[in-house]
Amino acid sequence: MSGIRTIKQKTTIAYQVIWGKASKNETAFFSQKIFGTKGALIAAINFKKILDSIHAPEKNKLIKPYKNNTSGVNGIRLQWDEMRSGNIYAYIVTNYVDANGRNRGAAYSVNKHGLEGALQLAINKRIEHGNVTPSLKECLTIFLPQLK
Repeated sequence: MSGIRTIKQKTTIAYQVIWGKASKNETAFFSQKIFGTKGALIAAINFKKILDSIHAPEKNKLIKPYKNNTSGVNGIRLQWDEMRSGNIYAYIVTNYVDANGRNRGAAYSVNKHGLEGALQLAINKRIEHGNVTPSLKECLTIFLPQLK
């Protein structure tokens, strides 16, 4: 949990910066009496940026897939969908975490983009949002046998 909360009391308004997990929060108060009306909010925002930069997770570290990962690639999988017409299509589906920390996903058709094109789009989407992904070559060696 992290954020800036406004605290209104009878005589003053202050901003509280909260960063950390529920059991171990770091907090700081910025009162308008001390910092001024705009200065308190600016100081709170700057303090939050400092905390975020200090405690930012490592995004460049490539982690091995979880035990329940069936594709072998973090955040990318091959999915088969059957349409109403009875045709079966392959999709490369990617999951990533956006700038707000929310889980997002996107799917790219193998028929439309080709396997390399769909994988490259999925990899680009994950990299665009700061998620670590293996190279196209590594992904191709994993997904090519699944298409046969």
